[in-house]
Amino acid sequence: MKRLISTVAALAAVVALGACSGPTDTVEPTPSASAEAQADLIPIETMAALGDSMTLGVNACGEPTPCTKASWSTGSESGLDSIAQRIEEATGTAPSVDNLAKTGVKISQMGGQVSAAIKEAPDLVTVLVGNNDVCGSSTDEMTSVEAYRAAAASGLKALAGGLPSSVIYISSVPDLAKLTDLMRSDSAAQAVWARGNGCATVTGADAPVSAVSERIEGYNAALSELCSQYSNCVFDDGALFDFQPTAEDISTIDYFHVSKSGQHEIAAIAWGALEPALATSSGRL
Repeated sequence: MKRLISTVAALAAVVALGACSGPTDTVEPTPSASAEAQADLIPIETMAALGDSMTLGVNACGEPTPCTKASWSTGSESGLDSIAQRIEEATGTAPSVDNLAKTGVKISQMGGQVSAAIKEAPDLVTVLVGNNDVCGSSTDEMTSVEAYRAAAASGLKALAGGLPSSVIYISSVPDLAKLTDLMRSDSAAQAVWARGNGCATVTGADAPVSAVSERIEGYNAALSELCSQYSNCVFDDGALFDFQPTAEDISTIDYFHVSKSGQHEIAAIAWGALEPALATSSGRL
């Protein structure tokens, strides 16, 4: 999103004074960039990640559990190139991170995460939520676009109001129907999916692929419109929705969550939208 937030000096001053009151885990060091590159971005000393199991890195480390070190947002795994690691490489300073995401949440259940983020007052907040909103035994159980928009409006209003000097990055919801198409001919995936995973709308034998894509497009249209209302909000313009995963990007544990490779791809997409907004030369921040 190409909008002015405030002057560089004003935001830099606020960021310098801000301190995160939550956990202060430090991201694993990555090679420092040159002095010239380190001057390109505004300081991001603290960040928080909001969302669901995708942001928690579930199944990304080869085990059927959350693995935050492989999270696209706050992860520290070598070779991941998470948002936190890219910030360190670009600025020379590793941000303190707090991954507030929770498994299974829908957008209507984000209140606790939003409140926690506001309390911690991080310099950057990343948000990716909506995957569970299209999951269910049938399309009747998918969150309506109207309900999704209402919940997103409430959450974003709270974030933008409670964190007026923070950068809020909103990711589009990925097109889970592409996962259905990708794994339809994979016998191992089909065997796992046949046991059920609570998301028949995506992995079921008769998954309503077109309906899922259409619903997610509605979610993303709402996110785009809502984010444009706030000067400190950055949306990826549907880049994650447009992403076409490969088999390497999918975890072989459940053939539903993403692998470390998939987490890397999500981070790269997010950085493509976020980096220009953080650039001191962009005139935006």
